[in-house]
Amino acid sequence: CFDCIAPNEHGRLSDGGRCTLLLRRGGTWWTPPVSEGALPGIARRVLLEAGLVREAPLEAAALDTAEGLLLVNALRGALPVADARGRAPSGHSAILRALA
Repeated sequence: CFDCIAPNEHGRLSDGGRCTLLLRRGGTWWTPPVSEGALPGIARRVLLEAGLVREAPLEAAALDTAEGLLLVNALRGALPVADARGRAPSGHSAILRALA
């Protein structure tokens, strides 16, 4: 286990202890805003400034319908999270390039 995603006091997704959560929905990558408890990490800022990720509060139920999940940080880059069937997300090549 690399990390675990923590909910905030309202039960919405925040981030991990050493990573930022990215969730793909509707063809767009989303991350929780700092106001929801997400840490303002370096990799997160790079992706937001590049326009590759957008911010929005994320309900825990969004994990069930996500098109993909990534955990990112400046040291490790982007780590795809496989779904229950072992499939890794697609559509994250721009994020990998931005963090390289």
